[in-house]
Amino acid sequence: MREILVNPEYENLRGFLERLPDTFDSIEEVIQNNRNDIRICEVGGVKLVIKAFKGMYLPNRIAYSLLTPSKAYRSYHYSHKLLAKGINVPKPIGYVDCYELGLLMDSYYVSAYFEHTLLREKVKERPVDNDLLKALAKTTVYLHRSGVYHPDYSVGNILCNHDGNQHTFSFVDLNRVRFGEVSPEKGLQNFSTLDVPTEMLDIIIKEYAELSGLDPSEAQRKFHAYNIAISKKRGARRKMKRILVGLFKKS
Repeated sequence: MREILVNPEYENLRGFLERLPDTFDSIEEVIQNNRNDIRICEVGGVKLVIKAFKGMYLPNRIAYSLLTPSKAYRSYHYSHKLLAKGINVPKPIGYVDCYELGLLMDSYYVSAYFEHTLLREKVKERPVDNDLLKALAKTTVYLHRSGVYHPDYSVGNILCNHDGNQHTFSFVDLNRVRFGEVSPEKGLQNFSTLDVPTEMLDIIIKEYAELSGLDPSEAQRKFHAYNIAISKKRGARRKMKRILVGLFKKS
């Protein structure tokens, strides 16, 4: 069984989505193939980004079939919710979930492509663009005040554009986004996944603190203390995950 939902604005692409589980492997332009398989193609004059979610081990299949919506489902619906809040994300086209015997086997999310530069590339540029960092802090404040918390707020999930004298940002990998009140203190923790040099983080955190009504020095002290603690926890979780994945692969 296949569960398919298509954005009404792109009803002309329904046939493409219906065939996607059978044709995905034939799409030649691959932009990522590690945690997930992400490919690009053009259909009906629209450039598309198709994300096939990987890591479908038995516990995940059970969870996404019985306990929680799939990552593709959440990516699609969360994108609409974020756009309604005035937050830039790639336009959602649709998703396809494939089930066998009631268990989710394959999951695809389709969005519109747009030109951008990954934050990962921008932070490599020298000299450092302080305006870019401050603009990111300002945008993050807007996200948090809008009740949006992105748990994987990383340089690979933040897309940058330069419009006139302004830096603008869009966000991807949205299936884990959380909605609800985000205090300034909680918001500071969001930067723990932002893999940029400490001097850049200090600029971002200082700007975020000032815009949020926090004391910049105290905010930086709290952030760095939290960052050390969370790094240790992540290391332990990654080790446990590798062990569990190894066990399920053997079974």
